[in-house]
Amino acid sequence: MYPYDDKKHLFIISDEHYKFAQKFIKEGKSVLDVGCGTGALIPYLQNVDYLGIDATLWAVEKANDPRITFCDVFGYNGNFDYVCAFGVLDTALDLKVLADKLKSLGNVLLFSFREGTQKKKFNQYTTEEVIEAFGKIELIEGKTSDETYGIWRK
Repeated sequence: MYPYDDKKHLFIISDEHYKFAQKFIKEGKSVLDVGCGTGALIPYLQNVDYLGIDATLWAVEKANDPRITFCDVFGYNGNFDYVCAFGVLDTALDLKVLADKLKSLGNVLLFSFREGTQKKKFNQYTTEEVIEAFGKIELIEGKTSDETYGIWRK
């Protein structure tokens, strides 16, 4: 399970996510960071056109960065080279609906999930459920966490 701050309702994500994204995202490309929180991915990316969206108002206010906006993913439309969704799948009530929305926003989707069948505080999906929702994806096991990373390409 993610470390979770019940007072702030924010996932606390390890830097492994950001290093994973850094390996794939090239300079000069556009990036949409869904569920960006305070924008922790920004320092890992060099010379990109970055936009972060988050549905947690206090995190957006704390970020105080014009590249980060208060918005739910379903209220946003656009086309980006890369879409990052780290710690987002676990919040989905309907994984297929979220997968379709994320795929509609970009050419390459980088995401993470924790496999599980016990639904407690978060929705955890099996690898098979993630593959069914996203279609053809590449999966990479996390090195320092129990997360799995996924890559979907248009």
